[in-house]
Amino acid sequence: MTCSGGRRRPVGRVFVVLPAFNEASSIGELIGSIAEVLDEVGVVHHIIVVDDGSTDGTADVVRSASDRTWPEILVNERNLGLGGAMSRGLRRAVDLGRAGDVIVTLDADLTHDPVYIPRLLDAYSAGSDVVIASRFRRGSEVVGVPAHRRVLSLGVRAAAFLLAPVDGVRDYSCGYRLYDVRVLAAAMDGVRPGLITERGFGYTFEVLLGLKEWACFSEIPFVLRYDVKRKGSAIRIIPTVKSYAEIAWRHRRYGRSPRFGRNRRYGRSPGYGRSRRP
Repeated sequence: MTCSGGRRRPVGRVFVVLPAFNEASSIGELIGSIAEVLDEVGVVHHIIVVDDGSTDGTADVVRSASDRTWPEILVNERNLGLGGAMSRGLRRAVDLGRAGDVIVTLDADLTHDPVYIPRLLDAYSAGSDVVIASRFRRGSEVVGVPAHRRVLSLGVRAAAFLLAPVDGVRDYSCGYRLYDVRVLAAAMDGVRPGLITERGFGYTFEVLLGLKEWACFSEIPFVLRYDVKRKGSAIRIIPTVKSYAEIAWRHRRYGRSPRFGRNRRYGRSPGYGRSRRP
């Protein structure tokens, strides 16, 4: 499913943002895989790794990859949480980007295979401003995901759909996404007090609601490979559920103002109003 639109638009540069906390065992392999996939499709790309207070040498592994892929590394001296790391990485990509560029985000633990990035780019070319690699589309699959994580994902999806649905979205918590740089920049500058305020996993939902009035959304199916993860999950079930509920409550109470306001400088994105319900 893609958003309706006219002629296909070209992809400029691709900025890949990777938040990483103690991912020394995975980050080097992931960077190499991303570069290989994007080189194969012939797009200019720039990888940005946010080392979120790692103590296992993650930053050293990233620096050692510079002779092959030239990733940029931003180091948080202390752990700011997934939302904090992602906020910094997205801000850097937006500052570097220009119209026509896109940002791709994915987890640094190998569970998000870069092989799906070309499909995200294709959906963007077809008119989508935000594209999500979804676990809830025909052809999707989850491999090796513990039962409690599946229950959490289904619960988050149900709560989000009931309390604060976003047209075109079924997967509200997957961080494997593509964003149009221009749309994300407009929202980051226009949403008060900020597009991302959550430190934890709830940022994924927060961003969707912050972009809800700006963007056209679509999803592609993908296979989540939890079986290749090389360390335990950092997610905390109760705080995560609580954060999603609080985000939905704020949105229902305040709507677009003052937290989800529309930016006066940029206005609505070109894709506004073109999305379809899943």
